[in-house]
Amino acid sequence: MSNRYNTRSYKRNTVQHPYTEALSEVVIEEGGYPGGLFNEGNTCFMNSVLQSLASSKEIMQFLEDEILSKEKNLLQAEKENVKENEEEKEQKIISKIDLRFSEKLHHLLSVLNDKYYGKNFTTKPTQLLRTIPRGKNNRDVVLGDDQQDAQEFFQTIITELEKNVNTIFKASGKNGGGDEKKRDGEIKTIKCKDLPKDALLNQEHLDKVGTVYIPSSLIDPNIPEAENEEDKLYSPYKLMTPLDGITCERIGCVECGENGGIRPSVFSGISLNLPSESMNGTLKLSGLLNDWKKPEIIEGVECYRCSLNLLKEHLIKLVSENEDPSTIKTLQMVDTLLSEKVIDEDKYKVLRDDKYIARISKSKKILIARPPPLLSIHINRSCFDMRTFQIRKNNSRVVFNSKLNLTPWTTEFNDLQLDARYPMNRKEEENEEKYKQLEDEDIDYVPKEKPSEVKDNENEDELPEPPVTLNPIKVANTPDGPLTYQLKSVIIHYGSHNYGHYIAFRKLRGCWWRISDESIALVNESEVLGIPGVFMLFYEYDYDVKTEKMTEDLKITKLNEKIEKVMKKNKDTAELKLKELQEQEKERANQKANVENEETEEREGGVLLEQEELEDN
Repeated sequence: MSNRYNTRSYKRNTVQHPYTEALSEVVIEEGGYPGGLFNEGNTCFMNSVLQSLASSKEIMQFLEDEILSKEKNLLQAEKENVKENEEEKEQKIISKIDLRFSEKLHHLLSVLNDKYYGKNFTTKPTQLLRTIPRGKNNRDVVLGDDQQDAQEFFQTIITELEKNVNTIFKASGKNGGGDEKKRDGEIKTIKCKDLPKDALLNQEHLDKVGTVYIPSSLIDPNIPEAENEEDKLYSPYKLMTPLDGITCERIGCVECGENGGIRPSVFSGISLNLPSESMNGTLKLSGLLNDWKKPEIIEGVECYRCSLNLLKEHLIKLVSENEDPSTIKTLQMVDTLLSEKVIDEDKYKVLRDDKYIARISKSKKILIARPPPLLSIHINRSCFDMRTFQIRKNNSRVVFNSKLNLTPWTTEFNDLQLDARYPMNRKEEENEEKYKQLEDEDIDYVPKEKPSEVKDNENEDELPEPPVTLNPIKVANTPDGPLTYQLKSVIIHYGSHNYGHYIAFRKLRGCWWRISDESIALVNESEVLGIPGVFMLFYEYDYDVKTEKMTEDLKITKLNEKIEKVMKKNKDTAELKLKELQEQEKERANQKANVENEETEEREGGVLLEQEELEDN
């Protein structure tokens, strides 16, 4: 990766616009500029990811509460239980609990978020990088040699965090909570009455990390209905980090609706592909998310239920012509199997007849069942150029807002429909109609170029200058709610597919900062939302249940109140200074007038004296 890009340190704004002056003053009082990171030789991709993670309160709280605090409690508990060979046993325990990665990550992110007021501060990620094992895959990521480096380094961070969580998990001696059992060797199940107190169900407590329990009947529809709620079966899915959420996938026949149940999966980010037909256009984040959830049609797939129905028609015809006992028995077996909610593959193979196979289309659909506390979105800009037969970068602009309401792309477990002939979420059409314009209504900036004029930034080698004047911070119009997430950071890539430079925009102290390694500038939100070359986006759960408002909005309101007070104070001070200057000017004018009067009187007196002398002569 080339590092020919200009990473000069930007000077603080000196233009004394009233709002800019007040904002700068308030920001300095609140703690000032964030810390920067030195570029240790093509490490901008690491620096941008680390700055983005530092902007997340969920990551910081997770490191403190779920890892470091639990490590301290575990060691303290073991220390108290040691009776013999205390020093030797404690040393053995400490060596087992290796959480250096989380410790160094927490320390580094804390340093980046620290208060430096009006001073510049830059540090290195060296101590953190030393805790990452130098395996084959990690070595390639740390060295960095292509455009995917930021995303790969991000995945490395997640992997190391998961290792630390597992270390805590094993040291605690927990089994995931409750009396979990495997049903027929397939999926783990636990009765509702045995669920732990901290069990996460549906989309409640989206800011929490833990084990989510999904109704087992959604995963295996053949599970018998429970006679009461207490005996209802649930299956556990462990969320390891704040970046983990759960998606649900449904694959089913578009003719009969048959499917094998919902397939839940833990995910740690969404990767969105840019359409190949748009190489330099303008796209919407909402449109890319719609493409992500759009059903994929798989042609020519054998459907067990449709095939059995064909076989049944044939058997009924045979029985009507000749009541052969074996044919009647086979028909009864087919009817029995068709009465099941899902056709068992092994039972189907016994009855399968090559002459009566239904080749149909199946629909593959995915939705988010539980969004993570911190949602990472990767914009995959790699595409195949048919002219050069090489992989190149798609430079299309992606439009996004400061808030993202996830309702159109999510579903609660209770709203899932197994029948593939119908929408996967029974409220899907209602949600789409209600929220389809949210992405557009909240965009309050105009791109610098028209879609046809968007420039290819492969040859840009300087970052744009920071704004001379900062604009008032606005609250986005997107309705508040648990599924409305707040934009916390953006990673931008300048350059081509094989080389370039990464920078981060991140939110801190209510303001947006543009960070290019050690170069930091305070910027307008409109610059963030209008920037080309978006590579990664980080949206965070930000809903305050007590006030039913977004936490960031509350911060902005308080920040604006402080800014208004400072502006009023500065205005009063300026008016007072102006009044003093005017009085001083008036005094100087009076003094000048007095001097001039005295000089005039002296001149006139001299003339009179000369006239008197002439008259006397």
